[in-house]
Amino acid sequence: MEDDSRSTASGGSTQSSSNSKIECPVCNKEMTLKYIFNHIRTKHVSFFHQMTTREWLEEASTGKPLKVMWEVKDDFDDMNIITVFGCLSTNKTFKSEYQAATHFKKDPKALKDHNKQIKDLIKTRKRVLEDKQKKVDTLPPKTKRFLEAAEIDCPTVKAELRKSMDKTMTACERLCEDVAGIPDCTTESVDHPAMHTQTVRETIELFRKLQREYSNPEQTIKFLRRMNHLLWRVLKLRDAVLSYTNKDAPHYAYYKSENNPSGLLDRGDSEYSDFF
Repeated sequence: MEDDSRSTASGGSTQSSSNSKIECPVCNKEMTLKYIFNHIRTKHVSFFHQMTTREWLEEASTGKPLKVMWEVKDDFDDMNIITVFGCLSTNKTFKSEYQAATHFKKDPKALKDHNKQIKDLIKTRKRVLEDKQKKVDTLPPKTKRFLEAAEIDCPTVKAELRKSMDKTMTACERLCEDVAGIPDCTTESVDHPAMHTQTVRETIELFRKLQREYSNPEQTIKFLRRMNHLLWRVLKLRDAVLSYTNKDAPHYAYYKSENNPSGLLDRGDSEYSDFF
C-alpha cells in the first residue's frame, strides 16, 4: 500500500489549489488536496468504489484519468462539490482532465500502466458489486429495483428524479430572491442536525454551485440524490423569509398537498418517489 504523500498535483499554475487544505469525506483527516485521490483509494476502498461510477471507469478505459466526486465542507464553512481526477499508476491528483492529459503525455509509461489498472479495477468493482448484491438481496423488492436502476443510471428513473428536482430547484430559486437584502443571519436545521450551520449568503452560494452542477444532463442518479440532500439545506432559507421579511409565508417551499395547493415540492407519482 502506498503512502498518501506519493500523490502529487500536476502543473505549477495549479500548485496553490493542489496544496489547499481539505478534509477526507470519510475519516475527516485534514490533508492537502494533492494527496486526496491516493488517500481515498488506499484508505477507504469501499467509498472509492461508491464514488466511482461504471460510466467513469469506462471513460477512463479510453486513456482518460479516473474521476471521483463528493461533497466537502471547506475552510469557509461552504459545502462544495469536489471533483478530482486521478492517475492509477502514480496516484497523482488533478483538478481537471486537461492537467491529467498533460501528465499522461509527459509520462506514457504511466498512461500504459493506468490503462491496465483501470481494466483490473473494472473487474474488482464487479466483485465488490457482487458482494454488495448479496446484501441487497435481503432488501424489500422495490428498494432492490431502485438500487438496480441507480446502478445502471436508468434514463427513465433519472428523468423522473429530475422532474421532481426541477420543482425543488424552482422553490430554492424563489427563496434566494425572497431573502435578497435581509441581514446575513444564520440558518440552522433542527430536523437535520448533521447539516452544517450556514449563513444566508453561504446558503445562496451553495445553491448557485448546485445550479451549475445540475445544468449538466450527464449527472448520475447517485450524484443527483446527493445533490437533492443538499437542496434541503437551501430550503432552510424559508425560515429567514418568515423571520426577516414582510412577505407571506413561503408556502411554495413545501410539498404540494390538499392543505397547501401552492406548494412546489413534489416527488411525483413514480414507483420510486419515496427515494427522491
